[in-house]
This record gives sequence, C-alpha cells and structure tokens, in this order.
Amino acid sequence: MEEIINKIQSLAMSHDQLTPQMINEKDIKLGLRNPDGTGVVVGITSKGRVVGYEKNGGGVVTPCEGKLFYCGYDVAALVKNYQEEGRHGYDEIAYLLLTGELPAPDDLAKFSRALSKRRSLTKLEKSILLQEAENDNQMYALHSVVSHLSRCYNSDAINIREVSNTCIDLIAKLPTIVAYNYNVMRYRKGASLMLIKPNPDFSTAEDFLYMLKGKRPTEFEARMFDMAMILHAEHGGGNNSTFTVRTVSSSGANTHMAICSGIASLSGHLHGGANEAVMAMMKDVKK
Repeated sequence: MEEIINKIQSLAMSHDQLTPQMINEKDIKLGLRNPDGTGVVVGITSKGRVVGYEKNGGGVVTPCEGKLFYCGYDVAALVKNYQEEGRHGYDEIAYLLLTGELPAPDDLAKFSRALSKRRSLTKLEKSILLQEAENDNQMYALHSVVSHLSRCYNSDAINIREVSNTCIDLIAKLPTIVAYNYNVMRYRKGASLMLIKPNPDFSTAEDFLYMLKGKRPTEFEARMFDMAMILHAEHGGGNNSTFTVRTVSSSGANTHMAICSGIASLSGHLHGGANEAVMAMMKDVKK
C-alpha cells in the first residue's frame, strides 16, 4: 500500500502544478491579487466592504488607513457610538447584516428578545455535544453539531422567511454551542461538567462569557468581546469560508448544510485553523 500511495503522490504533484506560462495565459490571480497589489473581485456582496488602498488616475496604488464598512456604514463609527452610549452593539450589527438597515429601537428590542429566547439548547442538542467531545478540535465539534441540527429541524425550505428564521436561530444558538463544547472538552480532561443555562437578561457578549466561565464578565471584558464579535461579523464576498457558504447555498442546499460548509472551510490551517496553530506554537514556546 505504501508503494502505491507514494506513486500516486508523485504523479499528483507532477501533473497538478500550474506552469508559469499557464498562469500568464489564463490571467490567474495568485493570492487574489493583481500584479499592482490591488485585490481582485472574487465575490459580489452588498454587506461588507474593506478599503485598504487608494488608486490614483495614473494607476499608482497607495496603502491607506484601513476602513471597514457594513452595508455602507463605517464600522469604526458604529463601535464608537456603542462605547459612548455604554451599550453592546452586536445584536444591532447582526440585524444590519441580515436586513441591510440599522433597526429602530423597538425593532432592536424585539430582535434581541428573539435571540435571547432561542439561546437554550434542547436535551438532544446537549447530548450531541457530549457525544462529540472525544476530539478537542473546536471546529470539528462545531461542524458536527450544526450538521446534527439539520436533522433536528425541518430546515429544507429555502424561501427567505424560513432561511431568515434558521439564520436567527443559529445566531442565537452558536455561542451556546461553542461555550458548552468548550466546557465538555474540559470535563473530558478532568474538570467538573459545567453547562450553564443562558441568562435572558445578558447581552450576547455577556451571556457567552458567562456560559464559558460560569460567572458574569466584567464590563470591560464584555465590551471588548462585543467589539471583537462586531469586527468578525462580516468579511465580504471573497473570504474563503464566506465564499464557500455562498457557493453551497446557491445549489439550493439548506441553511444548516451551507453553514456546515463554511465551518469546514474555516477549519483549514490557512484560514480559521491558523488560530489553533498559533496556540500550539505558543505552548511550544512556553515549554
């Protein structure tokens, strides 16, 4: 078997590499970049936009202070407003990305209540987490649980009402799934099992840290995590996992399956999995 594997590996390497001539002929953008350093269009979206350079009339590309926009709104300005008003903004950003508009106060209150009501997991969903805890890779476990969720719900409808309903459900449940999975992993390694019920009076950021640690976070911790979630909420159309979700959903796959595909993409060591590689490196450095 080893002999045939080695042969397949050798043949695959020799036949699957692109020659410089083919790259030039097909105008392939390596690293999603044009020769002048500007990015190329790999996906169309009305949601997120990143500005990292300016291009003058002569075609000269000049790096500039980075700007992130969600549905036309400057994210830095939105975060500044939340901080000045002393409130958490993740729910409002989630509403903005779903609808394209910032919510009126009454709509935001209703949306936040809907998320709060949906955070809890059923006994079946908790049991899936307990069964999936043998592997401590968080992305693998998250993929398994979301995949199982598609079997727990009649989620094959692809009309916008049902898709929106499933998306809101996932936005609410994913923080609980991640927090529970982390604590189940710790339980497998000897810690006490801690699956704390979501607190309906907490913001999304507060509730996640509360379920993760077992105590209410400080306001500084909650604000920092709220800001981190806002900045990670949207990547535009060309991000690897975002692009994967768009591709899979375009086939008519249900929302759970599309999100599973994005999680699978995110697990790769050149994408979200890079975080785990950095953690492993830091542990090695400490040793």
